Amino acid sequence: MKKGPVNALDGFPVWYKDENGLSLQMNIDPDDPFSGLSRADLPNPGQPVSFPDNYPGEAFYFLTEAEMETGTGERARLVLALESTFVSGIPRAGEQIVFGRVRIRVSGLQPNEEYTVTHPYGVDTFIAEPDGEGFGEINFTEDIGGLNGGNFELALTSRVHPFLQWDPRVLPLAPEGYIGDPNVLHPVIGSLLVDRFGEPQNIFRIEGPGIGIGSPDRSTTRGINPNNCIETRDFALLGKLSTISGVDVVRTSYTQSESSGGLLDVFAISDVTPQEIEVAGRGVNPTRLEGENGLYFVRVSYISENPPSTVTVTNVSDNNPASIKESVPVDFISASANYDNDAQILTIEASSSDSINPIILTVADLGKGELPIPVDGVLTLNLISVPANVTILSTAGGKITIPVVVT
Repeated sequence: MKKGPVNALDGFPVWYKDENGLSLQMNIDPDDPFSGLSRADLPNPGQPVSFPDNYPGEAFYFLTEAEMETGTGERARLVLALESTFVSGIPRAGEQIVFGRVRIRVSGLQPNEEYTVTHPYGVDTFIAEPDGEGFGEINFTEDIGGLNGGNFELALTSRVHPFLQWDPRVLPLAPEGYIGDPNVLHPVIGSLLVDRFGEPQNIFRIEGPGIGIGSPDRSTTRGINPNNCIETRDFALLGKLSTISGVDVVRTSYTQSESSGGLLDVFAISDVTPQEIEVAGRGVNPTRLEGENGLYFVRVSYISENPPSTVTVTNVSDNNPASIKESVPVDFISASANYDNDAQILTIEASSSDSINPIILTVADLGKGELPIPVDGVLTLNLISVPANVTILSTAGGKITIPVVVT
């Protein structure tokens, strides 16, 4: 599974894509009957969605749920989701998190007995915990993803992939642009796992002593004792196919050796399908980036005594709306660091890609504060011990961390 570029509007990835190439975007439209949201989920229900003032506290790229009834008339519930929310639960910039969730909750079981739960993303075994009222219960939640804001790639390590879809062999078909309708129960496909009967695990099944006796969901699978098993193949399913690819700017660096202007190097990423991405800014004519496999680059000139304070990188392929990122050009630092172990001397050589404007380079993280590099670009230090890496900073915004070579 892969994650897409971060959306400049709300700070969440534009999409997540599974190993089948299915991309789903987060659906935060409270007026969309397939989003799983309503106007009541907004702080100001009568106003348009806006971040962060009028934004839902949670939303979904993917969500599927299934429910059954145990023999004692209690509920068994499965939730599988790729969910977005915030560290504090309140929409705030920098607190965006995404996680994959597997949740299993079952009541009305025999206490201290073993129960096995089969679902599209695994098989989990539990010992029913006594609930204090003579029955047993399972209360299990597995959330895998970033918990401190950002780190959106951590959700990729959850079990929730590939995404399920409505089974196209069973009518009705999924609404156009969606993998299903969360308001309608429907069989699904997509699990890569196979159960002990050789069938894909597109099922919610619980096996254990007496769970099927008296249940309307008792098993109909051959080879299973229905008194000890309940199962369903009907799921509520939510997910919107991504209509945009987004864009992230990895780096914008400039080179200037003349007072009349210089060059910008713009590196961007987007979806692997070909995208039309361009850069523009003060003194910079709109220029298309070239690329393939999701990587895009252009070197473009600017006409100005100084580089533009910002440039705009736009994925014009996304026209509903176009995806836009602002980027601040910084100088590029070329550097090396060598430590003579016998003489105990660290020599750092560094230069900026801006040779016209007054630039000061400093070395950080040596336990001596920020040390300026002399005008000739060489800093020599006597050190008994030396770090594995050194970081060099520029007053023009550039930053580089390089390994120390020991000789």
